[in-house]
Amino acid sequence: KTDCWTIIEGKVYDITTYVPRHPGGDEILRACGAEGTRLFSQRQTESGESVGSGTPHSSSAKSQLASMQVGVLVD
Repeated sequence: KTDCWTIIEGKVYDITTYVPRHPGGDEILRACGAEGTRLFSQRQTESGESVGSGTPHSSSAKSQLASMQVGVLVD
């Protein structure tokens, strides 16, 4: 909860400051230190388990996420 970074679609995000404000509560912690693309875009875990509402994140959520980008993942 105090140092949460994730990767979504090849971009690196520091979402630490957003964790306490996340409307879905602690579900966001599933993305900490992990590849979070499927969790963010489809609201599913890597094993296919649905989380949250199951609907795509809003354009507002995508905009907020963009503001937390700190880099791009490179091989």
